[in-house]
Amino acid sequence: MKLHCSCNRYEYYGLLCCHAFYVLRMNNVKEFPRNYLEKRWLKNVKPSKFALPRINGASDAVRNEVLELYEMFESTVDRLVHDLSKLHIYKEKMQELLNQAVIDIPTVPKVNGKAVICSMLGVKEPEETTMNNPLKSKTKGTGVFSRMKPRVEVSAEELSKRRACGVCGEKEGHNSRTCPQAQPSKKQKQQDTTKRARLRESKRKK
Repeated sequence: MKLHCSCNRYEYYGLLCCHAFYVLRMNNVKEFPRNYLEKRWLKNVKPSKFALPRINGASDAVRNEVLELYEMFESTVDRLVHDLSKLHIYKEKMQELLNQAVIDIPTVPKVNGKAVICSMLGVKEPEETTMNNPLKSKTKGTGVFSRMKPRVEVSAEELSKRRACGVCGEKEGHNSRTCPQAQPSKKQKQQDTTKRARLRESKRKK
């Protein structure tokens, strides 16, 4: 059965439109056309977790066959789950098929875990693995782990790299603000004057 509608809903979204359902109902079609049921709308669109280890690394033909087998098995169990007698008959037939499979292939081939992971990731395991030591790195906020050396311990080369004080020209580890030879600025003089005035007023009040 082939359906086509001018609205092209099936071509765009993969779902039949209401016009197609109306035509099916008018023609007394009781069963939904299987060829218009896309696999992405089915509950078993994802492969079973039991089938995944077996189909990884296999060819496309084997993969499709295994997925169809699991789909058929799950669909059959869903239909017979409420009928114990028919479910028992189905189990006996499956046991017969299993016995025949054991006769044909006595030993079950082992699943290589590394091959499964490589097929999932799409890479191959290298023949030789070279491991190097990680590079040392400091994270932000670790701080400086070197102390300020006095002039006796500092070499001439390191001393030449230090910044000199703008007042005395020495490289003792101070600057023009903290230099003992620096003269106080106007702002500092004003602050000292106000401090002295406050001290005098406090002494007078006492």
